[in-house]
Amino acid sequence: MIRSLLQFEFLQLRRNHFLWSAASLFILLSAYAVWNGKGNFDKQSQIVYAIDTAQNNRYNEFLTYYEDVDTLSKEGIREYRLATDPMLADNFLKKHVLIQPNPLSILSIGQSDYQSHYLNIVMRNNVYSNAAEEITNPQKLMAGNIDYAFLILYLLPLIIIGWCYNIISTDKENGTLALLAVYGNSIKQILLIKTIFRYLIIAGFIMVLTCIIALASGIPLTGDLGIFLLVTLLYILFWFSIVYLVASYNVAGRLNAIILACVWTVVLYITPGILNRYLEATTGNLERTDLAISIRDYAGELWDLPKHTIIDSLKASKTQFDWKSYPVTDSSAYRIFSYYELSQMHTNEIGSRDITSRQEAYQNIVGFNLVNPAFALLSTYNDLARTDIGAYNYYTQQAEQLQTNRRHFIYQYLLSGKKFWEADFKQFPNKQVVPKPTYKNIITSNLLFLLIVSLMSGCFGWITSGRRLCIVR
Repeated sequence: MIRSLLQFEFLQLRRNHFLWSAASLFILLSAYAVWNGKGNFDKQSQIVYAIDTAQNNRYNEFLTYYEDVDTLSKEGIREYRLATDPMLADNFLKKHVLIQPNPLSILSIGQSDYQSHYLNIVMRNNVYSNAAEEITNPQKLMAGNIDYAFLILYLLPLIIIGWCYNIISTDKENGTLALLAVYGNSIKQILLIKTIFRYLIIAGFIMVLTCIIALASGIPLTGDLGIFLLVTLLYILFWFSIVYLVASYNVAGRLNAIILACVWTVVLYITPGILNRYLEATTGNLERTDLAISIRDYAGELWDLPKHTIIDSLKASKTQFDWKSYPVTDSSAYRIFSYYELSQMHTNEIGSRDITSRQEAYQNIVGFNLVNPAFALLSTYNDLARTDIGAYNYYTQQAEQLQTNRRHFIYQYLLSGKKFWEADFKQFPNKQVVPKPTYKNIITSNLLFLLIVSLMSGCFGWITSGRRLCIVR
């Protein structure tokens, strides 16, 4: 009966030295991975907090310049000039756009250790030159990062394979399968029950471990964590369905191990490698050196243009400004404004094209989620943790828009000659960026894909087991 079979499985579980050793190793590696992820999260949070505190202090300090104005002392004159010039005020504030790291990034680091959580949007800076891709740091490339997502993605399937590759063959070879069949269970049912039992053991272990990690590291018990657990359980189900399918062919345990190792290699190494080569050949990312060269060359060519040409070019493209008649001299403020704005427009255009290219590459990768369960898992993890490239593209685009709004706010005062004072200073565009919303459709399709593939493998294994399984006496 089922009860006798479960008692037998519990007895085997207690005596399985491999599983207990693997579980202990997994727990130790999980502790290290979470320590690493928490350190990365805390470091980014501290940097964001320090920058936010500093710019709030500068903001409050600047407000004091409007109190008891003293134009007789040098310091008073300096403060008065700062208080009445919006461009100097912007430079003094050193405004940064900040985004808080998501707590789930503790479990799935993704690209959060390479991407910046703060961007300087002072008028003369550019968000794309700040955010452009750095040349790969060879030390990071060699050392890499082990996070909890990596352990589930790569190590957990190996533990499942190591425990279950001989799920039925060992019992056949030892003669215990015939004894179990005496209780009225067919071998087909025995394989299914043993597979479900072992799935529940691994799934329960991961559920408990993940919840303990979440509580210990301060990850909120929200719906996102629930989806994180759900996609993890479906990924585990996929690997058990593969084990069940392979075992249903009733071949020797060693051959099962070889087949399952091949499946693991294809899913986690060969397919990602092919995809990486394909993306490298079809997608070009803009490195910071390329952007710097482009900015420098364009800026030099722009500055050499006649004064009227620079100013008229901006007037033609930015008709919303309150343009007045301007003196054409080497010190013309209008020429400086025009030069800065045209340079920013050029850099933003290049950066925007690069963002679009990255988004297209990201969408191409998302399209492969329905080909490989590993892609579906990692895509869901990084989307929930906001550590994928899409999250940083979304953040950079918001930063560019805020910088443009602040720059145009400054130009309206400088070009119109309107007086700038405390009430105007408080009107500086200061909208905070928001994290990228999760791609609910993509997450849903990933979950359904993992479920459907698992059910298909399980059903095919059930059909095969009815024809291939027999007792060898």
